[in-house]
Amino acid sequence: VEDKDANILFAKMMVESQCYAVETRNNGQAAIDAITSNHEKYCGILLDIRMPGLDGYEVMGRIRAMEQEKNLSRIPIIAITANALVDDEQKCLDAGADAYLPKPFDPEILYQTLNAYCSPADDTR
Repeated sequence: VEDKDANILFAKMMVESQCYAVETRNNGQAAIDAITSNHEKYCGILLDIRMPGLDGYEVMGRIRAMEQEKNLSRIPIIAITANALVDDEQKCLDAGADAYLPKPFDPEILYQTLNAYCSPADDTR
């Protein structure tokens, strides 16, 4: 989930290179709509924090609330942001992220983080 087309293309290319199927959304509400309608379809979410409208913190809060309310499995969320101050990682984790990657990130760190939470073999979507 990312609001900038160039970042979407870059991340999609990197994630697909690891044999994952990828769906993209360009805003928080579109992400929530997709996850609400088919939660079990997703093995993980890469989520930009700074977006217009619903930011990543709000998106995480709504996803986590829905999972709890409906007793759904927890989808791993990897927060990706240009915010790289000392407290930003903890703020993302407190909001519901499972991992945090500051931009710009090393592709190898992205791959390691993705593979820690998801497996291409499990990705039948």
